[in-house]
Amino acid sequence: MARPSVRGKLVEAALETFQQRGFNGSSVQDIVDEAGVPKGSFYNHFKTKESLALEVLGRYRALAPTELLKVVKKAPLKALRTYFEQLAKLNEKTDFKRGCLMGTFGNEMSDETPALRDAVDEGFKEWSRSIAEVLRAAQRDGSLNKKHDADRLGRFLLNAWEGSAGRAKVSGSRKSIDDFFAVTFDGLLI
Repeated sequence: MARPSVRGKLVEAALETFQQRGFNGSSVQDIVDEAGVPKGSFYNHFKTKESLALEVLGRYRALAPTELLKVVKKAPLKALRTYFEQLAKLNEKTDFKRGCLMGTFGNEMSDETPALRDAVDEGFKEWSRSIAEVLRAAQRDGSLNKKHDADRLGRFLLNAWEGSAGRAKVSGSRKSIDDFFAVTFDGLLI
């Protein structure tokens, strides 16, 4: 089995560090310490911490389980619930300490990191469009009322999820996530 490259180690370490500490709370030193590589090697692969964060965010988005949302054929609302349950399990697995990387980055972005802010915004747009596709499928099969604007509802559900996941991270409990499921799937989408 091939050993990970220094660049690969930095990306993996940055993902872990950013999820635990956020972008602003993570220094290059924190990342190289986590990767177990010399600090000078960071600058052989990345010009800035922001350029590393952009690569990490790109990989994070590629690994995100949004594919489930794109292949819905039957029972779209059930698939959507299953999708959010998978995300909840990921949060629970880390005792709610990690949360969503895009949410973490989004909460701390400023005008000083425009490329990263724009990448997070595009990630959220892509994600809410995927959710809206599922909602449109639910409207076509009659399980969701057509009076709803699927795009607006998709954005709302993503915003509600991100708020719930962020609150779970703060409280260290699943209560806000349970509230999300109760309001979304036992109220709003019935």
